[in-house]
Amino acid sequence: MYDDQLTNRGTYGIVQVGGDLVTWPGSGDHRFHVGLMGGYAHQSTKTRSSDIGLTSKGKLSGYSAGFYATYMNDKPEATGPYADLWVLYQHFTDKVNPSNASEESYHSKGWTGSLEAGYTFGLKDWVSASGTQNATRLQLQAQVIRMGVRADEHIDAENFTVQGTGAGNVRTRIGATAYHLFTNPKTGRAIKPYLTLNWYHDTKNFGVVYDGVKDRIEGTRNFGEVKFGIEGKVSKNVNLWGAALYQAGSHSYWNAGAFIGAKVLF
Repeated sequence: MYDDQLTNRGTYGIVQVGGDLVTWPGSGDHRFHVGLMGGYAHQSTKTRSSDIGLTSKGKLSGYSAGFYATYMNDKPEATGPYADLWVLYQHFTDKVNPSNASEESYHSKGWTGSLEAGYTFGLKDWVSASGTQNATRLQLQAQVIRMGVRADEHIDAENFTVQGTGAGNVRTRIGATAYHLFTNPKTGRAIKPYLTLNWYHDTKNFGVVYDGVKDRIEGTRNFGEVKFGIEGKVSKNVNLWGAALYQAGSHSYWNAGAFIGAKVLF
């Protein structure tokens, strides 16, 4: 945070479902998809002050619902341009348990939207002696996200007013992903390790105003990210993935995380 005394740690889980309402082909290998999606999220966090040695815990849970529209180049070699738009309404119940105090709760809600576009370049394709198909790709990406979720004004147990800041932030991301795809044509299974480099810019700082005193997370207006991951297609309808990332910005800001997940197609 602004005074360099607070450390935040947390875990979260997300379940998201969606499906196409309409798909249609364009000219050549171009395809368009429009559909609906929804999800549920839960997060647990712990914040500790190094100055006074106190710890507070927080929980967040809620849902989202919205739509998406995607354009892609459906070439077999998976190269060419793509564009993706999505808009979600999100509603969360937030709970905080300060040290030596009872649990408090409030709500946050709002709209979040994203527009992303990119281009995938084919670098090399070959078939190994064992029959495995190999494909090396480089994908360049640009994305703009408007973060419109806003927390309700909250009166805590000490009768102080607590307000969140940062709602309406516009986040810009530019990045590049290099990956290699190993495909077994006999079984249909595939493995894709990848490396992603991203640069982010935020228009606002996230933080809190506590009884008129402002505190904010410094170092997140501009920060870089390195992510390494692997995706695996284990069957026709099931994909597994895992990733680890590291983010760093100014004011000694850093964030590290590891993620695992599964994607099931119906």
